[in-house]
Amino acid sequence: MLQGSNMGGIIHPTHTNTTSLSPGPRNPFVAGIIDMPLPPTWNGVMLDKYDGNTDPYEHIYIYVAQVGLYIMDDVVVCKVFHTSLKGQALSWFTRISANSIDCFETLTAIFPIYK
Repeated sequence: MLQGSNMGGIIHPTHTNTTSLSPGPRNPFVAGIIDMPLPPTWNGVMLDKYDGNTDPYEHIYIYVAQVGLYIMDDVVVCKVFHTSLKGQALSWFTRISANSIDCFETLTAIFPIYK
């Protein structure tokens, strides 16, 4: 289900950079996300990292708004989401079952219930 998400019109990618996440036991993404490289112009975003102590929905909205300034690509938004987390929220992310995230909509559906 890599076509996209209802969150801000994020769409499926068509880029060719070689930077990607390595498959492994702590990678929650399906192969289509793992294998898709980040665009060569991707430099990341600057925002406060979410630690689980504030509203998770607010973090999602801020994250989508910030990333959306640079790219509207569902795979990139999924792949780099963990870089917006710290503490218990990042710990939660590392425990998501392998191959269980197929798009950003799936990720955000389980994110608010991580505690």
